[in-house]
This record gives sequence, C-alpha cells and structure tokens, in this order.
Amino acid sequence: MADKKLKVVYCMGSGRSGSTLFGILLSKNSEAFSGGELTGLTDLITGRDTCACEKDLQTCEFWSAVWTELRKTWSEAEIFDRARHAGSLEKTKSLKAWRRVKSTRKEAIAERNKYYEFMEVFYGALQKVSGKDTIIDISKNPLRAYLLSQSNFIDLRIIHLTRDPRGVAWSLNKTKNQAKHYPVWRTALFWTVINRQSDMVRKNNKHSVWLRYEDLLKAPDAFLEKVRDVAEIDITKIAMALKKEIPNEELHMVAGNKLRKESRIRLKLDTQWIENMPASKKLTVKLLAYPWLRKYGYK
Repeated sequence: MADKKLKVVYCMGSGRSGSTLFGILLSKNSEAFSGGELTGLTDLITGRDTCACEKDLQTCEFWSAVWTELRKTWSEAEIFDRARHAGSLEKTKSLKAWRRVKSTRKEAIAERNKYYEFMEVFYGALQKVSGKDTIIDISKNPLRAYLLSQSNFIDLRIIHLTRDPRGVAWSLNKTKNQAKHYPVWRTALFWTVINRQSDMVRKNNKHSVWLRYEDLLKAPDAFLEKVRDVAEIDITKIAMALKKEIPNEELHMVAGNKLRKESRIRLKLDTQWIENMPASKKLTVKLLAYPWLRKYGYK
C-alpha cells in the first residue's frame, strides 16, 4: 500500500443507536465508501447474510470484486480463516480478549500482526474497488476500534454514538419474534459496558468525538459540523439529505439493520418508548445504567 495512511471513519457504541442511519448518511459523500458493519464479512462469505443490494457475495458486483482482490493474496480458505481470526480478537464482552490485544507476549504480538495483515489487505481492497479515499465502518465494536487505532497504516477517526438506553431497550423488544426479545436489565448492563469501553478508546484517540443519536435529528447542523471536524470530510450533500426523505441509492453495506435495504428513508426520531414502555422497565434501565445515563445527558 501507499505511504499515505488509509482514512477510516469508525462508528462505535451499542446496537440500536443509529449507526446504520449514520452509515447511510455518510455514503452521500462522494469521496467515502460506506461498507456497513464490516465485521459482518464472514456472514457474507458463508451466505448467512446478503449485501444491502440484496445480493450475496458471488452475485454482488462490488463484493465479488473485493473477493477477487483478496484472492490475489490468499486462497479462499485462508481468507475465511483470517476473517474468523479477526473476529476472535474482537470479542468485546471478553476481558481475556482485551488482555490479548494489550499483551506483550510473543504469541499475542504474532496474533495481532496476523490481524493487521488481514485488515490492511481488506481495507485496501475496499479502497481500490470503491475508488474512494475514505472507508466508513460502522461495526460499533470498541475493541475493533482500539485495534485499528494501534495500526500503522490506518488514519482512524472515531465517532462514539450513544442513544438513551431506554430507547435502545425499547427498540430491541419491538420485534414480533419473541425468541429475540432481550431482558431490559441485560440491555442496560450491555449498554453500560459497551459505552464505558467506547469512552476509554475515544479518549485515547486524538481524532474522535462523542455524539448522541437524538441530536442527529434534533440538531443536525451542529451534529454534522462535529462529524466534519473529526472526519475531515465534506458534509454538504449529507446535510442536504437530512432535510428531506432520503432516497437510498444502491448501497453495498453488510450487516446492520434492515434500514440499509429500504428504498427510501423517512427521518423520524423514535420516541415511542417514552409513552409505551412500562414504568417498571424504564426504572430498571435507569437504575442499572446510572451514572453513565446521566453522564451522556439522559434524564
């Protein structure tokens, strides 16, 4: 790769915090490629998921071209092995994983070097196929952000995105599939852990900012100005998109919620939880997420 570092704008935080919408908006910048949750590469390889264009790895023109680029370096089996290995280093919930990425043991250093070899080729393939200078990664995982911040080939710009944990809990439980319902106490604890980790990573990266999902829709101009200052990207078309219903041109985002596959996006802040969420559940989240809830300005 060239001596110039590859710019990656990375969105981290808990799930259901608006990262998919954020990724779609940033795709309006003509110099940026928004790839979605790029940790979802293994799901695309195995066929467990499809691209936002509704095609799989073999039939999506963009991802098949990326696959061709990767195969110039490794066999198909080794690409999958390296993608799984990267995932094993990014286990956010594991204290052991955090120790591994900071360990000075030879084995740990070798593991990280293997990770960086893969990420350099992978991000390089995205840049080459997309023809864009900036890659948008909304994987959310703070451990992935930490690893990328330690690389010598990536110019990492971090957007730490938060949403009121009661809104997150409500969103997770709106699904009609009862098997996918999440206890609010678990959501509150996970939200707290993820944002504490994200806070730690953000504060150790000079190009980073904390933003609230609610402010994206309540005060979009100020929100986007902060994005511009950290990411150093043009926000003109992004700001224009926010002022109307967004036509969702063909994207090649992997993972993330179903929003990435919709033809048009109507911007509306989901506040249903305020009136419809049982008071007992609101209180449970508030007690378990406090004082981080207060730290981020949620009452």
